[in-house]
Amino acid sequence: MSFLVQLPGDEYPREPIPPLSAGGFDIANARVAGWLAQLVYEDEPEKIASILRAWQLQLVASFNPLATSILPMPKTRGLVVEGQGVHLVVFAGTDPLVLANWVSDFDFPLRPNGTHEGFAQALEAAFQQVTAALPAATTSPRLWFVGHSLGAALAVLCAKRVNDEIGIRAEAIYTFGMPRAGNTAFFADYEPILGERTFRLVHGDDVVPSVPPSNLPHGLNFRHVGRLLQCARFGTFDAAFLARAPNDLPAFMTTLVTGFKDALRGMLSGGLAPEIRRDAVGEGLRILPPGIGDHLPERYLRALGVPPVLSSNSGPSNQH
Repeated sequence: MSFLVQLPGDEYPREPIPPLSAGGFDIANARVAGWLAQLVYEDEPEKIASILRAWQLQLVASFNPLATSILPMPKTRGLVVEGQGVHLVVFAGTDPLVLANWVSDFDFPLRPNGTHEGFAQALEAAFQQVTAALPAATTSPRLWFVGHSLGAALAVLCAKRVNDEIGIRAEAIYTFGMPRAGNTAFFADYEPILGERTFRLVHGDDVVPSVPPSNLPHGLNFRHVGRLLQCARFGTFDAAFLARAPNDLPAFMTTLVTGFKDALRGMLSGGLAPEIRRDAVGEGLRILPPGIGDHLPERYLRALGVPPVLSSNSGPSNQH
């Protein structure tokens, strides 16, 4: 992974995570998931191990197999960690600059079950390693799936396969900047089982959640799953705005137009995105176009109320 999705070690919190509560969406849970979605992009084993120790989480397994996929995902990267009796399966996405090429290509074939072929291929590479790291279904384990970007789509597909093939129903699926993972047939199969446990966070002008576009030619009919929680650009997520029913927002053309207007407004005003990380890379990331910049995992962390990083106080909200 590149410097765009990695953080210096001192930017990570070094304190135990708060209690992982059950029973629906929780902003403190979302912060923990957001930090794990950031951590999974790191490629230094000791750095990852040190941070997990500080968080009082145990590394159960890491996976990094080669993936034969039509998407820009040469490997399917992820972690399985455990803490407070919860197993968390975390998938990495891909480099935002590579992703910029992917979102411009609308050739998205589907499998017979309605899932995106590229995502399904990427998950297949790691699925056995993931399931080998999970506790037995007979123990009724608490299980979460987490992912950012393309990793969010893998988290959703993996949660469904684990439910169907292993018999473990996820307690929660936290996704950040997730693209549409399947069509209306996949939506109809997924929603009754996991829809109310899937929390789909979207920040600002992030273009990735708007692709693949809905209602593409040839009957592709992509459709989002889960419950949307959206916040304005540089705003803060507020649990009070979590959608109570599934919807297919954001729309592709609306996101493009809004992102273009925000980019133009920023150019005319000379304004930059707020500082998130304190190094030179962080300063450079402030000039990224909204559609890509708003997709960065650290932008999602900021929208979750960082800092303070792992506290339960969410801060003020700023919603669409």
